[in-house]
Amino acid sequence: TIQRQKGPWLRDAILAFGRGEADVALKAFAERGYVRHRKSRAETISALVDRWQETTVVSPTKSVLMIAATNADVRAISLAARQRLRSRGVIHGDDVILSAVSPSGHDVMLPLARGDRIRFLRRAELDGQEVINGTEATVLAITSDGDHDHRIVARAGDRMLSFKPAEIADEKGRVRIAHAYASTIHG
Repeated sequence: TIQRQKGPWLRDAILAFGRGEADVALKAFAERGYVRHRKSRAETISALVDRWQETTVVSPTKSVLMIAATNADVRAISLAARQRLRSRGVIHGDDVILSAVSPSGHDVMLPLARGDRIRFLRRAELDGQEVINGTEATVLAITSDGDHDHRIVARAGDRMLSFKPAEIADEKGRVRIAHAYASTIHG
């Protein structure tokens, strides 16, 4: 029994997706205004972030996730979301740029500042507490102990975490965290 989707039309659409009838499911969403088209990737990202911002400003406690097909699109959406959050004062202070890795294994540069939402991309024990792949947190502080030796303090629910990026890095030293504003369909 489908529990997450409450309306009958929504449950039917989800079942249609499961049967491989994407056209039927998408039509149900489109008829209710949930599918919108834009002319370009940039317009699509801007419109998506506009809607995300409208929702989060009106309902700041509401959890909203933007979903895209590729990690490159997720990064572009996340950077657009960060610009909006920075202009609202939610993200503040200087960015620290970390060498990170995307879920698909590509090198990426990850800007982080106070107020950023992050997602851990691997299981780790940090500050005596376990985080699992997918755990989300809000960056409260980033301090520097010298040349690129940072410490991040973050809140994950009711837990406080303090860690160095190297503690969650892969064998090449790339940090296994990402922004938590968007995710791929697979994520």
